[in-house]
Amino acid sequence: MLTYDNNQPLYKQVIADIKKRIINGDFSHNPQFPSTRELAIAYGINPNTTARVYRELELQQLCYSKKGVGTFLVNNGQLVNQLKKTMADKLLDSFLSNMSDLGFTKNEIIKKIEKGGKT
Repeated sequence: MLTYDNNQPLYKQVIADIKKRIINGDFSHNPQFPSTRELAIAYGINPNTTARVYRELELQQLCYSKKGVGTFLVNNGQLVNQLKKTMADKLLDSFLSNMSDLGFTKNEIIKKIEKGGKT
């Protein structure tokens, strides 16, 4: 379940979580997303927020809707791989920036990673 962050709009947090689920293959066996109502219940959010999530994912070309049938994941492995790369780059940039803000040098960061984060 998602832990909500008051510093970021709710719909963006749900989108990020769904993107992680796409990358992890959660929809590979069944490309149909839950209905708007089902997703709203699963995330504990308003159905209007869920509808916005699906609209945003469609704009990002990650899914498409069939009126009266449902919302489906696009069948595009290259797009999913690009999504994975983009999300990883964003996480890495944030991690490196935060470590630098804490005063760690590049070599100290590398050593910490090699040790599995242990001191």
